[in-house]
Amino acid sequence: MAAATISAQASTVEVPLERTRLLALQDDPQAQFDLAVYHDKGIGVALNKMAAAQWYQKAASRGHSKAQYNLALLHINGEIGPVDHKSALSLLTAAAEQGLAAAQYNLGVMLANGMGTARDPKAAAAWYEKAAAAGNMDAAVNLASMLRTGRGVEKDLARSANLYRKAAEGGNAVTMERLGYLHATGQGVPKDAVLATKWTAMAELAGVKPLERDKIISATP
Repeated sequence: MAAATISAQASTVEVPLERTRLLALQDDPQAQFDLAVYHDKGIGVALNKMAAAQWYQKAASRGHSKAQYNLALLHINGEIGPVDHKSALSLLTAAAEQGLAAAQYNLGVMLANGMGTARDPKAAAAWYEKAAAAGNMDAAVNLASMLRTGRGVEKDLARSANLYRKAAEGGNAVTMERLGYLHATGQGVPKDAVLATKWTAMAELAGVKPLERDKIISATP
């Protein structure tokens, strides 16, 4: 489930390598970010995470939110040294405060799970809320779970069910199973055997078994 992992954001670059390198040396933060991506992904150059980190750091120090985000991932994944959650947390906070939804979601994950800081479900929910408002479905699912249990937020079964419904309609198989369960039990939605059967069947077709439901959902904050 989304809450268990940090999700990576795809990076693409379109400027030719040599032009990018020239601009990066001229302290262009976008070019520094792009050059970092070349090294990070091994595009046109040998894959080199340390070189990527150096260029991400240059762009990040100039306020480039995606550079802050990608550098945080390198720290989280231990790709440039020991896993460093504290540095990652600082970088994700900077990117999240600039409105980067992926950073807001992942900052929520770190706060919910006590990665680099004490667990703070209330702050996690607040960041999930921002990311969900920006269209991040993983954040919406995690927020739905917190609303269902009242962890970090005031319990709101109706809103929780609505978020699960949107995720299910968007193709999220686990939330299809959860929505089926909610309709079967009447939690936050009208008790409806037909809808319960519909969503449970759709989840099973997507590969989620009934016995997996509570196991997967319980992994969310």
